Amino acid sequence: MELGMNKVLAPIDFSSVTDEVIAQAIKLCKAFGSELVLMFVTPPHPGFKGCDLDQGKRWREVDLSKPGDEIISYAETADAGGVAVSIVVQQGPTVESILEISNAIDASWIVLGSHGHGALYDLLVGSTVEGVMSVSSIPTVIVPGRASA
Repeated sequence: MELGMNKVLAPIDFSSVTDEVIAQAIKLCKAFGSELVLMFVTPPHPGFKGCDLDQGKRWREVDLSKPGDEIISYAETADAGGVAVSIVVQQGPTVESILEISNAIDASWIVLGSHGHGALYDLLVGSTVEGVMSVSSIPTVIVPGRASA
């Protein structure tokens, strides 16, 4: 059995729990000498009727450029802390994208933030944490979000 880990996948959404997800992922990487893979999933684009191809491309570029600076900032933080880091930005359904990338990179751990919306929200909308954990066999660390007052 191999003692070291290869990669820690940290899907982030730039919410209030993201800083703590990054902090916990960095701790895991340092403890086991792992590489950190930061991931951002942008939702699939809806079909656009009545727009030309160039306009559709511009909308896509705008969507994918917003998280760029923020995720690079998180990557620089990890790098400054001595952790090797790479970035994946993928468009698609969140749970499926996380599962796909975790398998593609052969992740040893996944670190996910939980927003703690509650049972009704999760029933109606679904939970990323629940979706990933119900399918993936990769050990997953759940970072709880702060309860709102």
